[in-house]
Amino acid sequence: MAIPGPGAIGKLTAALEVLMDEDAARGLPLRAALCAGRMANGLPAQGFFDKAQALGRFTDTDPQNFVSTERDRLFALYAEN
Repeated sequence: MAIPGPGAIGKLTAALEVLMDEDAARGLPLRAALCAGRMANGLPAQGFFDKAQALGRFTDTDPQNFVSTERDRLFALYAEN
């Protein structure tokens, strides 16, 4: 997805947060869990966890476990379809 120009990361972050709102409202796994922050060792950036916590979805104390569970749920969901 090409998001050119100034503020590209902010635009991408806003789009991912909209997806997270939609997924949470529908009780689905968070698609944004598939993203990996450049400096986050394969995990999404901190903003993902902040948003997931605000949505009541991230209550785990282990970010790796939370992301792994969300990714597993996503793969299972889309494997069914």
